[in-house]
Amino acid sequence: MKVLFTGQTGLDKKAVIRSLEAICYEHGQRVEGVYHLGELMYEESEKAGKALKRGKILDLPLMELALLRRAALWRISSEIAGRQNVFVNSHAVFRWDNQLLPAFRLSDFQAFRPDAIVALVDDLDVIKLRLGSLQQLGQLPFDSHFTLKDILVWREEEILASRFLAEALGVPFFIAGVSLDEQVDAQPLQTVYSLLFEPWKKRAYVSYPISDAQGRPELWAKVVRFRKLVRRYVAAFDPLIVDEKRLHPLLDQALRADPSANSFTVDVRGRPLCLSVEEMREVLPDIDGQIVARDYALIDQADMIIAYFPLDADGAVLIAGGVQSEIEHAAAFTKDVVIVWEASKQPTPFIGQRIDRKFSSLEELEGHLATMEQAARPADQLPLRLES
Repeated sequence: MKVLFTGQTGLDKKAVIRSLEAICYEHGQRVEGVYHLGELMYEESEKAGKALKRGKILDLPLMELALLRRAALWRISSEIAGRQNVFVNSHAVFRWDNQLLPAFRLSDFQAFRPDAIVALVDDLDVIKLRLGSLQQLGQLPFDSHFTLKDILVWREEEILASRFLAEALGVPFFIAGVSLDEQVDAQPLQTVYSLLFEPWKKRAYVSYPISDAQGRPELWAKVVRFRKLVRRYVAAFDPLIVDEKRLHPLLDQALRADPSANSFTVDVRGRPLCLSVEEMREVLPDIDGQIVARDYALIDQADMIIAYFPLDADGAVLIAGGVQSEIEHAAAFTKDVVIVWEASKQPTPFIGQRIDRKFSSLEELEGHLATMEQAARPADQLPLRLES
């Protein structure tokens, strides 16, 4: 399995790939080669007698960059002959000196042809924080400035270019998150492993109420249980692989405390990040737009959607508009629609006419998913992670 991983600067893809390697090892899959295309391009430049300062390679003329990239890919191709599993880390596009540059050409892949392409994504505030750290380390120009909007656009450019490359090469393409709340899964890259090495596993988009449930602990605990349960049996695409929507209420909270504030500070996985109020306001519509587009894209790469309609404390089922919209999208593209409907009252026709299977509890859903996985799992593959 030869896999090309793409994603914007600030994702720390090297660490992500190391984590995925560890998961592969746990499952008995040996990764026999990991290549970071940028590092190889520096090495190829040194071989040609032109040592480059780290972080400056994109200052080269485009033709010279193209030659270095092609040399690096030919080197990978020559070294991996006979190897089983190889990971290559690259960008799909470069943003440099206020320019958008291609990271590859189709002809570059005459030598190295991946079996799958995975575009990695993370929260915009996480990326912004890491870009600042890279500047402090001298790996990005000190005069470069990436707004939140720049980062969101860059992420979409990476996804779009990666998808086009996969379509041109005729190989599978997936969008995958590198993080998830630990109470759901401490190893979110397990999904990536399943996509690559467990093709027999069903791919499912998990749909559930978010904004209506997060502020209510008992209800959110049920949602977390649902998300965790589904991940146990399928390759699950969870919408909260990107959780930057949380920045909006943090902005509102800061402005309530000080209506004249020009900036506010957020916690980014244990580290503080100061954000501009104006910059945040500018990007709010883009965040909402990308949520819809990304969730639909995750549904498109799934076999099925599994939607949860939990029973609220007042005895009524919680019907979220987002969940209904996602069911509509899945049904329009003939995906299997499975729901957990905890109320005794039957769903409305707008939901009921689009479902293929309905369960009244998470226990019933788990029984179905366990049977489905057991029937699909090859006899020589035993489950390695048993969770209660």
